[in-house]
Amino acid sequence: MRSRSAAKGIKMRDKLREIEELVNSANGGDRCRAVELLAGMSNLKIWKDEPHCFELLKILANDQKYEVRQVFAEKSVLLPEDWLWKLLPPLLSDPNPFVRRAAQRVRKQRGQAEATDENGASSRRMTLDVLAARIEAASKSDPTSFRQTVVASLRDAQEIKAVEFAHELKNLLHPLSSAVGRLREEMSQTTLKKHSGTLNRISTRAKRLDDFCDAMKFLADGRNLHFNVIKCEKIVDLVMQGVTDLAAEKGVSVQVRDIPDVSLKVVVERLTRAVGNILRNAIEASPSGGQVEFLARLLDDSSVVEFVIRDHGKGISSDSRRVIFDPLVSGKREKEHGEHMGMGLFIAHSVIVQEHNGEIDVDSDGETWTIFKIRIPK
Repeated sequence: MRSRSAAKGIKMRDKLREIEELVNSANGGDRCRAVELLAGMSNLKIWKDEPHCFELLKILANDQKYEVRQVFAEKSVLLPEDWLWKLLPPLLSDPNPFVRRAAQRVRKQRGQAEATDENGASSRRMTLDVLAARIEAASKSDPTSFRQTVVASLRDAQEIKAVEFAHELKNLLHPLSSAVGRLREEMSQTTLKKHSGTLNRISTRAKRLDDFCDAMKFLADGRNLHFNVIKCEKIVDLVMQGVTDLAAEKGVSVQVRDIPDVSLKVVVERLTRAVGNILRNAIEASPSGGQVEFLARLLDDSSVVEFVIRDHGKGISSDSRRVIFDPLVSGKREKEHGEHMGMGLFIAHSVIVQEHNGEIDVDSDGETWTIFKIRIPK
């Protein structure tokens, strides 16, 4: 029994050395992988037996690339309690909005959410009671106003339930991801090779569901918007931060040009995510060595800024263009690899058109190029 325990300890230390190599890699994707491997070991005794784990996590939490810090923030929900609250606080004030948002979700889930678990049901009940009271108060008004109030209240109730569902589903997915990580660590190389395909499929589908839950919550957050004035150049810079590693990994260059010196009043995090979703799709659709053009220009009447994203991939058919902004619609390549839920362009359309009173158009020859045009009023 002792020899088996010793052998397991040696195996774990070997795994730590492998992770340490990823942490020290110059490639941001390797360091993101290191975060996932460490998070997958969160329930193993090695956490306490090997303090070096904490030092590796500390390095990743302070990584220069925001993408690594964002992955760390998302995976930190799996960390032991004492380590979580040592590593999470700096990320709550991170200069990048995507990192801050991920850290805030974890704080709510592991901190505020745990503190209010006993009162969670009553809090949700109070929210629904407020909607009921709104309907009751409107019952004395004219039929048209009453109908509008009922419809609006029912829509709000649906959003509340959707967010609750997404939250509960994410709570189920995190242990699943952790269990897959533990299985990878504990399997022999022969067994792992035999079942790696199954484990990869489980991980991929869990990631897709997790992304879908985030999309549902992201859309629900659009009910309370806070607009800020920001330079167009800064918007482009934030969008580019979100795709730099992907472009490098794919071997695709992104040419940025013609950025006007104007300011826009927007919800910064939401608009940069919307534009970023489109730019990310363009990069993923491009062949290795290809180029994506990303420009912004002030239209003739000077009241609208137009962002243009052009790729030279396989194009989008006319049939696909008609439904491309619908939810759960995804491209052929994405479906084959199971990478996305088809919510990216739906989110982009919702943010640009509904939240910012903008416009978005797509054009393609269906074979060699695609152009997205996003127009945002100043």
